[in-house]
Amino acid sequence: DGRPQEVLDEVFDLFVSRDAEDDQLEFPVLYASGRDGYASEDQERREGSLAPLFEKIIEHVRAPGLDPDAKFSFLATLLDRDNFMGRVITGRVQSGTIRVNDPIHAIDMDGKIVETGRATKLMSFDGLERVPVEIARAGDIIALAGLEKATVANTICDPSVSDPIAAQPIDPPTLAMRFSVNDSPLAGREGSKVTTRIIRDRLLREAETNVAIRVTESEDKDAYEVAGRGELQLGVLIETMRREGFELGISRPRV
Repeated sequence: DGRPQEVLDEVFDLFVSRDAEDDQLEFPVLYASGRDGYASEDQERREGSLAPLFEKIIEHVRAPGLDPDAKFSFLATLLDRDNFMGRVITGRVQSGTIRVNDPIHAIDMDGKIVETGRATKLMSFDGLERVPVEIARAGDIIALAGLEKATVANTICDPSVSDPIAAQPIDPPTLAMRFSVNDSPLAGREGSKVTTRIIRDRLLREAETNVAIRVTESEDKDAYEVAGRGELQLGVLIETMRREGFELGISRPRV
């Protein structure tokens, strides 16, 4: 069912329509199958490995501009929460080296210090699994624990570093809804998690790992305003909580 030559012509036409330079039109071509696990420059070959693909990447893609001898710096790109380690921040080491228990601080995009601490845990990745390590170097993708306030787009670095790594700012929420205890006559019939404290803890956990969500407690302490990037995001959160056994009172969304 494959039509490699036709697709190759379509890709070439796309490059031409985008005013590609001559050297860009001389792109390398491999014929591959992800299902069967092979890649080759020969269109008729149907066996082998993906080694030719990796070799082409090394040949044509420039290595990242990393400085292993500079002070440690690391851009936070993902957040997670662990019951034992606390907040876990994932990203790539841009420069330098870090060891477990090294002093670090987090700075925002303006260079202001967010918090100071130590790298209590370092983990690299083996497939999808986190593997504890004692040291990480420039170019490594790692997960780091030891900071509780740092968030996505913050620079985690050596205390002597004051210049943040350039990052894309997080888009602010566009929509808000009020989450409260279900106080209707039918309360308690569909869910078991109905108290204010349990709802509060769940929303705060969500806000800790989902940087697009903001949670604000109301003045009377019986409801929470949850802001997100749209009805879809808040709808997914509500449905997820419902499936987890929560009962909620939800207000109309407002901009």
